[in-house]
Amino acid sequence: MKEDRLRNIETDHDWWIDEDSRIVTKITKVNDPNYPLGFKIRCQFLCFKNDKWAEMVRVDNSIHGKEGYLHIHRFNKEKPEPIQLSIRDIEKFVIEEGIRLKKYL
Repeated sequence: MKEDRLRNIETDHDWWIDEDSRIVTKITKVNDPNYPLGFKIRCQFLCFKNDKWAEMVRVDNSIHGKEGYLHIHRFNKEKPEPIQLSIRDIEKFVIEEGIRLKKYL
């Protein structure tokens, strides 16, 4: 039942958080065994500074190695870290983390 509800989730949006921050989310259904949930996920928090957009936080499940797993990329960190979040909690987490990291830009 829960998995049936997840099959209906597909989104692509770009929302302003404040005058110089936005969140961009894209969730796309894929038929690929490398994506165990059946979705390709990307959610990022961007800040406008020095005439360009800087990525503060990105949660995605892009393929690193052989399989797409959910992980977080943070501003000024070289390697992504695995993260456990439900699809429904990703945006809230990215906004909170982006606001926290924004002061370091």
